[in-house]
Amino acid sequence: MDNPFLCGSKTLGQHWRALRDQLTPEKSDMEQIQLVAKFWAHAPISSPFLDWDHPAMWPDPWELIADMTFDASSKALGMQYTLLLGKDQRWLPDRLELDLVCLADKSNQFMMLTVDSQHVLNYEHARVVSAETVSKELVIQQRYQYINKTHCLRA
Repeated sequence: MDNPFLCGSKTLGQHWRALRDQLTPEKSDMEQIQLVAKFWAHAPISSPFLDWDHPAMWPDPWELIADMTFDASSKALGMQYTLLLGKDQRWLPDRLELDLVCLADKSNQFMMLTVDSQHVLNYEHARVVSAETVSKELVIQQRYQYINKTHCLRA
C-alpha cells in the first residue's frame, strides 16, 4: 500500500474516509481497532506540537487531516477520531479514553488511546496491546474526555 500520509491532504482525506467506511457491523471490535492502528502507523512523526494542558485547543478531525502534521500524541487523537466517525457508529466517546502517559523509567511521554479499558493503541507501532500488559510499564499522568465534540481534562 502506498502511504496516504505522503500524498497530500486531499488524498489522505480520501484514504481516511475509506478507512472509516470499512468500520462496519460485519467486523468485530478487535478487527476495527487493528485496522485503525495499522492505518495510523503510517503517519510520519513531527516535532511535538499537541499541548497536553489545553485539550480544548486540539484540532478537530478535519483540521488534523488537513494540516497533515502529526506528532506521537496526535496519532492517538487521530485514532480516536477515526473510531468515533466510523461507519457503523459503534464507538461512543465513553468507550474511548485518551491518556497522557509516561514510561515508568521516565524516558518517554506520549498519549495513547485506551479502548473499553482493555486495549491500547499508540503504545506499540501498528499493534493493539492489552491494557493489563502495559499498565505495569507506565504511569497515567492525565486523562481526557471527549464531550460535545471537544476534549477536556478529566476530573
